[in-house]
This record gives sequence, structure tokens and C-alpha cells, in this order.
Amino acid sequence: MMTKKNIFEYGFTLIEVIITLVVVAVVAAMIAIYFGTSYTQSSVPISRLMAADNLNQIMERITGDYNNAPTTWSPGTAYTSGTAPPTVVLPTEANRNGYQYVCSSAGTSGATEPNWASYTTIGSTVSDGTVTWTCYQPLVALQTKIGSEGQNYTNKTFNNVSISYRVIQNRFITFDATNTENDSCTPTSCNMSGVNVYGRYLKVTIGLPTTASPTTADTLTTLVVRR
Repeated sequence: MMTKKNIFEYGFTLIEVIITLVVVAVVAAMIAIYFGTSYTQSSVPISRLMAADNLNQIMERITGDYNNAPTTWSPGTAYTSGTAPPTVVLPTEANRNGYQYVCSSAGTSGATEPNWASYTTIGSTVSDGTVTWTCYQPLVALQTKIGSEGQNYTNKTFNNVSISYRVIQNRFITFDATNTENDSCTPTSCNMSGVNVYGRYLKVTIGLPTTASPTTADTLTTLVVRR
């Protein structure tokens, strides 16, 4: 006996499948737009934090090296000679002439500061109590070690550690009576309240080299102060 075939069978039609796929695709695109940036950029804050930390460490090396540089001459003080490291002093601010002096013969400094102005030739010597000082190098050598503005430096050694950085600003500065910054300081023209403060304030701004990884466009500025 023949029976009528049931035309209603279980399953999805082709149209239903297509509509479902289109809806899924639209929803997936919306999710990708909403969450995609979060996923792809999730490592950016960490990279920026690492870059900023690297920048801070570099500045610490630079300022640490600068702070280990010469101290100011003082009367009645015992000074030692030698090369590990050598004892180097700066004239007091009232007599600062842009040069550093190394102790070439140990002893005790006198009660009166030497006349440094007469000894500005590298290698010339001046007696001070029982100490002998030798004109060592210009004070600007401390600034020069950091580097020229606008230049990238790779593997420069500070405190026995190699660092790489970009110099944005590196100059001796002073301030006037209204605390306005003057960044055109020279060994003979760096006066503040009638005192030559050349070498007292060094303003340094650095950034990471463009080739650094991770890198950042941020910069870091510090004012290194020496009396």
C-alpha cells in the first residue's frame, strides 16, 4: 500500500544557513572592532613603562657619574695623589675659571686659595700649602662627556655601565633675580648675584635612541647641582 511522502523533514534550509552565517559574521566583526584594539595594544602600556624605566636608569647613571666629579677646593684639607681615581678639585666659585686641577703631589692645602687664574694651561702646576696641583682639564669636559645636543650615543660608559641615549639638552645654566633661566652660560659669563656659578647648574634632557626597543617619545630632564 502506498503512503503519501511527508514533505516536512527535520533540518535547516540553505537560506537559513546563509542568514545564520551572515549574522555570526556581523556579530564577530562588531566584537573585533570593540575588543580588537584592547587585544592588539595590550602590551603597549608595559612597553612604555619599560621604556620609561630605562630612561630613568640612564639618567641615574649620568647624574651619578657627574656627582662623582670634582669637589670644591677647601683650606687646610689633606689631599692624596694617585690615579685610582685621581683627586680632582674645582676652584671655589669666587675664583672659578672653567678648569679642574688634579693633585699631583699629596699634602695639606694652605689657608689661602691658590691664584688659579695664573694656571690655566693644561699641565701647569701650582703650589698650595704642601699640595701641588696640576691643571687637569676644562670643567666643560664633564659636560662634554654627556654629549652634544641632538646626537644619539650608543654604549657610552658611565659608572662602568654602557648606556645608549639621545641628548636633547645639555648646558650649564644660571638664574636671574626673578628666577628666569639663562642658558647661555660660559666660563667667564655665568654670574648670579655677583658670583661666577659656572658649573653649578647643569641642565640635562635626554631621550631614548630612535632604535631603542622598547622605545618612547618621552624625554627626561634633570638639573644637576654642584656647589
